[in-house]
Amino acid sequence: MNRSQIIDVMAAEAGTSKAAADRILDAFQARVKAHNDAGRCVTLRGFGTFSQGLPSQKAGLNPKTGEAITYTVYHRPTHAPVVAYGDLLGEIAAEARVELATVRRALDAAIASI
Repeated sequence: MNRSQIIDVMAAEAGTSKAAADRILDAFQARVKAHNDAGRCVTLRGFGTFSQGLPSQKAGLNPKTGEAITYTVYHRPTHAPVVAYGDLLGEIAAEARVELATVRRALDAAIASI
């Protein structure tokens, strides 16, 4: 599914305009990024988790040459604070200037369609 198809589904299911659905999707992306940048995880039950990996260095060998190398690996943070779904919806509603119920219906439709 591409972005315009997701917006079409969100608008149809939430009973709102495509412009409002576009604002909701933009606000969703912005809020998830802001929470991840602040070290918090966003979990959408039944869909997935958005979190920023923690970098660390690891030593190994180059498989072609056998030479020692150092590379970066990313680990999922443990015990990172999780953002409540209701709080996330409230933030999106405020940023997109749309009613909370509309945001809930639109995001539920997007998650179901994806």
